[in-house]
Amino acid sequence: MTKTVKAHTDNALTELKRIPVLPLAAVMAAILGISALTAYVYLDAVVADSKETLMDQLDRSAKLSSSYLRNRLRFVRILAQEASTELSDTPTERELLDLSRKLQLINTAGIFADVGFIDSRYDYYTCKGEKIPLEELPGIERAFKGETGISLPFHDAASNERRIIFFSPVVVDGSVRAVIAGSQPTNILEEQFTQDFMKGMGRCYFIDFQGNIILYSRSSPYRDKKALFDILAAYTEVPETGYEELRRQALDFRDSNDRITSVANKKGGSLILGYKSFPDYPDWKILCIIDQDSILRGSFTLLGKIYLFSAFLLTGVLILLAIIFLQRSKSRSRLYQVAFIDEVTDGWNYTYFKKNASSLIDADDRYFIFRLDIAHFKYINRSLGNDTGNLVLKAVYDCIRSHEGSNPCLLASRVINDEFIALCRDDDPANPDPAKQLIAELNRLPKARGFSCNLQYYIGASRVPPGETDLERTTDFAYVAQKNYEKAAVKKQYLFDTAMFRASHMEDIIESHMEEALLAGEFRVFLQPKVDIATGRTVNAEALIRWDSPRFGFMSPDEFVPLFERNGFIQRLDFYVLDTVCSWMKERIKQRLPYVPISVNQSRLHCYNNEYITQVLDITTRHSVPFRDIEFEITESVVLENIETLARYFAALRSLGFKISIDDFGSGNTALSFLKSLDVDIVKIDKSLIDDAESSHKRRTMMKHIIAMSHELGMEVVCEGVETRSQLDIVRSMGCDIVQGYYYSKALSKDDFFTIINDEFAESQASIC
Repeated sequence: MTKTVKAHTDNALTELKRIPVLPLAAVMAAILGISALTAYVYLDAVVADSKETLMDQLDRSAKLSSSYLRNRLRFVRILAQEASTELSDTPTERELLDLSRKLQLINTAGIFADVGFIDSRYDYYTCKGEKIPLEELPGIERAFKGETGISLPFHDAASNERRIIFFSPVVVDGSVRAVIAGSQPTNILEEQFTQDFMKGMGRCYFIDFQGNIILYSRSSPYRDKKALFDILAAYTEVPETGYEELRRQALDFRDSNDRITSVANKKGGSLILGYKSFPDYPDWKILCIIDQDSILRGSFTLLGKIYLFSAFLLTGVLILLAIIFLQRSKSRSRLYQVAFIDEVTDGWNYTYFKKNASSLIDADDRYFIFRLDIAHFKYINRSLGNDTGNLVLKAVYDCIRSHEGSNPCLLASRVINDEFIALCRDDDPANPDPAKQLIAELNRLPKARGFSCNLQYYIGASRVPPGETDLERTTDFAYVAQKNYEKAAVKKQYLFDTAMFRASHMEDIIESHMEEALLAGEFRVFLQPKVDIATGRTVNAEALIRWDSPRFGFMSPDEFVPLFERNGFIQRLDFYVLDTVCSWMKERIKQRLPYVPISVNQSRLHCYNNEYITQVLDITTRHSVPFRDIEFEITESVVLENIETLARYFAALRSLGFKISIDDFGSGNTALSFLKSLDVDIVKIDKSLIDDAESSHKRRTMMKHIIAMSHELGMEVVCEGVETRSQLDIVRSMGCDIVQGYYYSKALSKDDFFTIINDEFAESQASIC
């Protein structure tokens, strides 16, 4: 027994001696060396990539923040210009408080949390009647030197908030009499702009040109620090040369523009410091501090495993192969998810739909493609936020995907943004309304899910020809039907036919040329006179847009405005018309020539633009046009759809001096009591009422009451579409103030219109003499 054991032991030792220990040791050393070198290169690349990513995030944040500050400073500068016409040489406390309340009316859009004045004693008079002493707040003294800027933060005892002030001097006769001040809580700005960079590992700070901390990162542990030097001292290790070296580093950062560097922290590790200047407001800069060890921690874990496996490579080959296999399986799963899963809906994406839809078709069944686009979805995102918008997208997808019963959904996906597609079985090929049940479920969706917004859809469908397995053409036809449904005003048909294809092709051509046409000046503004019934003289005009295209010919608004309303281009066109009209007025004023107020039409899409009033003021003040000479026309239907939002805009615009008119009044189902709730100056009675007034007693009665009630409420009345003498006599007998229509004039070019104004002015001067 003993001999047998000894023999086996000797054989084992002999086998061990045959193992090439030195070559294996050399291979192991080589593997460990290569692993160490790879780890070093990889970690260095991770740090470099993190620095580049940080700089990109700083650049985006600086641009976004700079735009925000620029708009607020521009707005407060405009308020200061307006206030300079109303302040006395030595404004009293009561005068400043009264004007502060008036400023709050202009601020109804919520650009500032509070608006008021600061007097020469550095007392802040808010719109709420409060007086806040600011004599110790650095930065305010710059306003009394004629500068527009932003103060350091201060603590508002009334609201118990930390605030900053946007200020601009009110100059009267060359001297600063007071300062316009718009305050904003810093926590609102911190929520919007001081985001936690690099997945929460970074801390962000806004710093002024003197190194003072303006805004803190939401998760900063050092919110008690007031200066850049204090922040660096809290985070970093004090150099061997002492605090003077640290102070020099702080000054270098304060005076530099764009910079990324690494410094030692107090834990023996490293910090990445990123610094970026604001493009349009050089007084402020943004600083981000990231713990480099936090970035590398995950990498250390991965590299540690690889190093450990490398060290035991010869004895753990099977384990290593198993881990590689598992990692490859996870990667494949992750790649599959990226390739075929939609990140918003957690359902199939369009790539998967195109790849697999054809395989679901059975030769014995019939099918149709269903497409859907959520109407005005970007305004849902803008008003309710992206999170709510994503919930809406997921709910719509789930509703389509889970549809059963008649014509069930077999496969659905989100195409892009707010567009969806589905392959449905067609149980009744003769049915002209195959998606009826699905559409009904989608219409019930907002109430069922408790959404605060109503959902409207643009839908299209196209039947798959029998035996067809290539769905590309059917999908295109469904898209054409969807676009036709979107543009149809009354009779909406969502099932494809050949007439739809011809119409959609023309729209695509128009849409591809609209940007080029605007730059080339193909959109022309015409003016249609509005005539005072009593005097027969032109007292106003409406600006009307036409497209004089070398490719399409002369086009009326009906041929392109509905399309521009759907794709959003109408907003740029509205501002183009306003800018053109203001430039004409500026030219007449400069040459001391007579002119009349002009009205411009405004789209419903401006209701969703938070910067609308600022953009209007930017155009009108740039041309130095009196606000009272600009009138904004909003159609009755738009007012009914957006009455709360428009009420705020109306109040702000009218407080500045602009005129507001309701266009096409009486064209819908408006009750006369609706007039009482409108804060407007002018009511324009729709042409349809005037056309029927000659033959319909009811129409005449309705017009008479509208005119009477409008006058009682202090509103001016314009009757549009007056084309005959008998129509003019009817509206005159009812007490209408102003008429517009072909009886007096069609829409005229700028030169022809102002020729009439010049002639009428000359006649009036001659009659005086």
